[in-house]
Amino acid sequence: MSDQAFDVLSRRTLRLQWLAIPFESLLQAGMQFGSTIAKKSLDATDWQITLLMMTAPLCFLLSVYWAELIRLVVRWRRLFLLAAGFGVLPLALMAVWGSMPVFLALLLLYELGNSLTIPLRNRVMQANHPASRRSRIYSRLAAASAGIILVVSWPLGSFLDAGAGNWRWVFLGAALFGLADRVIWHRIPENPDTTYSRPALSSPDWMGGLPTWHQLAQPVRRMREVLDRNRDFARWEGQFMIYGLAFFIISTVQPSYLVDGLGLSYSQISVGQLALLRLGGVLTLPVMGHFHDRYNPALFCARVFALLAVFPLLLSLCIWLPEGVRLVPFYGAFLLQGMAMSGVAVAWSMSSLVFAGDEDGALYQGIHVTLTGFRGLLGPLLGLLIMQTLGWSAAFWIAGGLLFLAAGLMERQGRELATR
Repeated sequence: MSDQAFDVLSRRTLRLQWLAIPFESLLQAGMQFGSTIAKKSLDATDWQITLLMMTAPLCFLLSVYWAELIRLVVRWRRLFLLAAGFGVLPLALMAVWGSMPVFLALLLLYELGNSLTIPLRNRVMQANHPASRRSRIYSRLAAASAGIILVVSWPLGSFLDAGAGNWRWVFLGAALFGLADRVIWHRIPENPDTTYSRPALSSPDWMGGLPTWHQLAQPVRRMREVLDRNRDFARWEGQFMIYGLAFFIISTVQPSYLVDGLGLSYSQISVGQLALLRLGGVLTLPVMGHFHDRYNPALFCARVFALLAVFPLLLSLCIWLPEGVRLVPFYGAFLLQGMAMSGVAVAWSMSSLVFAGDEDGALYQGIHVTLTGFRGLLGPLLGLLIMQTLGWSAAFWIAGGLLFLAAGLMERQGRELATR
């Protein structure tokens, strides 16, 4: 493909990505109320909140298998429709059957679809956009998404406060918006010249009837081969694992802390957890994309993790302050988290492509997402254990310490990579 043709492909892809952004954003806005709805409207216990936090990691464990499926399927764009069919459409059932067990089952399907969609989108980003502009394109799209969520978050929180059963309509809307998003991504054209080098990787034949145990284990062996060969990627993933543990500790403790500890309403939570969180992303995402393109992933993550480490420490102070004052550090904490998490979002989605080089980015992102599943299974259980034995504040301080540790290790690797 000529440079001119590739530029046309990139611009057409970007137009469709912009078209999908409003639908993806509205889906995310609704789903990010999930844990709060579970706690306030479905009377979820701490154990059920922990299980809710573990649904995404459990599904992410399968991402390496999805990456293998993407590698083998010729018309891989159709997998977006598969993700829509079993991933987002079932959410509409929450409008009819509203209970915590049903919510957990439907959320499991939703996250299973997400674990397929993530490497698919990385395949599109790698194949249809130049490497020098990927992070900036991603960050601008993400900033627009954050802006939309910022605008709708407070009205959405007020809508949930206005009626006891209004949360049912949120899930119905999420199903429809998610369907539209996946259909638009399915319409993005494929790059006919895309090829990926796969050194030292065996190629299993899954097409001869039912797969054997050896064939089922092949994607896991493929993941191990990549990590053994690309030691920089493996080291970076190990350090990202520490961040992930801290993230899931915070995510598990946070719903109980905000509802039972601080006694906040849907509207107050939506201003902090959605509006200000997204405002931080809108302000910093374009800058984060620029710096990710400029620096190596380890140095980039070191700065971002150090900034994020302040968030749980600041949030832990709220409960010790008078009720009229605690909202100030509460809102400030989420604004800070939004700024830091915009960098994490860029690194989480784009860093694997840097390490992949000329290899298949979907494979590398599948490995990254699968490893997210491992830390996501341990993190919520660790968060629940700390919360029930030591309390909310201890969980936040331990998470902050883990983030500072991850930042220090990333800094050391980043400096080593910069000298090569």
